[in-house]
Amino acid sequence: MTANSDDLEMKWPTDERVETMSNAQVIDSTGMREIHPEPDHPLNWSWIRKHNALFQVAIHAMMCSFTSAIIIPGFSELSLQFNQPETAIAYLVGVHVLFLGIGPFFWIPLSAAYGRRPVLVISMLLSLVANIGGGYASSYGTLMVARIFQALGISSGYVVGSAVVVDVFWQRERGAKTGIWTTMVTIGPAIGPLIGAFLINAKGWQWSLFLCAIINAVELIAYVFLFQETLYTSSESKGLSFSKIIPGRVPGSSLAFWKILSPFVFIQSPVVVICAFAYGISFGTALVGLTNIEPLAFGAFYGFKTTQNGLVFLSVLVGAVIGEQAAGRLSDT
Repeated sequence: MTANSDDLEMKWPTDERVETMSNAQVIDSTGMREIHPEPDHPLNWSWIRKHNALFQVAIHAMMCSFTSAIIIPGFSELSLQFNQPETAIAYLVGVHVLFLGIGPFFWIPLSAAYGRRPVLVISMLLSLVANIGGGYASSYGTLMVARIFQALGISSGYVVGSAVVVDVFWQRERGAKTGIWTTMVTIGPAIGPLIGAFLINAKGWQWSLFLCAIINAVELIAYVFLFQETLYTSSESKGLSFSKIIPGRVPGSSLAFWKILSPFVFIQSPVVVICAFAYGISFGTALVGLTNIEPLAFGAFYGFKTTQNGLVFLSVLVGAVIGEQAAGRLSDT
């Protein structure tokens, strides 16, 4: 039975559990409709449960670019150890970023078919193993392979994390919450070299990857024991289990090869293309361009050492925090 929207009170839904029918609607003061789902839907979770999920995927998102950039202050050390020019060492970051973009094409259909949690667990395990392998790499080629697999694993944070935000937060608050998630994505390239500079200077470049492995291990444990599935299926369908790592196929879903290419459907929309192009330019300039050029430029022209190269990224960190938080909140107004 569908509720008449004209009879509903004009107010925002709160974080309290909604006791209405699954197809009931509310209309806010701007005329925007939001659907009240079943009481156990993630949209009706408590504040703590919602923000626990947000915190975990936000840290994961930060680790995508954090892991890419953390080795940047160690370019000179890596160059000496592997007998490669620093321009070749820079490919360890550039190729990593390339596979950060390739990985989501596989994680998107998997998360839609099997749920968010199993994808997050499996991808984090892959990242953990690759980081350990990279830390013990004895050749440039071995390290490059480890970086590729690490990027494929950690890249799930870019797409599954944003999906989790949509799963658990009402539309009216997604801008601010996405701003938190995006802030973590943006500060990764700044925090990585900042921490990596001092760690590499004290312990060597290997420990930059071992640190990433330690963080991955903590995240993996948190996903297994503290993260609840956010991809909701109706209680009547008996779909996903909140407790199983591999809960089974989502009812009504399919997993076909063509779904890997499904994101390209959005190319038909000029708005999506323009926004994606603008974001891509900003992301590519900040993560690939500036982070790779910085140690080469400042090291060659100003004689910056490892720690000095890392401190340069403080400006990126401050700008990212201010800009992303302001943008996220403004998008909700």
